[in-house]
Amino acid sequence: MEKKINGFLDEINDLGDGASFLKGMHAGMENGYFDKLIEQMNWERQERIDSDEKIVVGINKYVTDKEVIPKAFKINPDLARAKIEEVKTYKRGRDRQKVEQTLNKLRKVTESNENTMPAAIEAAEAGVTIEEMHKVFQEVYGTFE
Repeated sequence: MEKKINGFLDEINDLGDGASFLKGMHAGMENGYFDKLIEQMNWERQERIDSDEKIVVGINKYVTDKEVIPKAFKINPDLARAKIEEVKTYKRGRDRQKVEQTLNKLRKVTESNENTMPAAIEAAEAGVTIEEMHKVFQEVYGTFE
């Protein structure tokens, strides 16, 4: 396993600059390389668990016959409504022009493949929510399926 990870890290280092790295990551996703790597690593992990080389509490050690069914988490509808209203109030209190300006800057930087962190920090300081930033990234990069 360690050899595989080190080999993978060597391949990443061989990619060179960030643009090459991103192209390599994209190609690896497209051609199924990462899926195969994850599948192989999971297979090897499962073999270590099955042979008791790796101990996992509740799977191959300290196993009980008693079935434990956890209680489902229920959200208090009044609390949910209050939190939604809190977010709406927060958004109404922001400088809308500054929010739009920083979101547009984040979009521009994201589309150019530059470092998005400074623009994201600026957006956060302007009151942009994580959800709003996520939408920008989703619009630019799409959704992985």
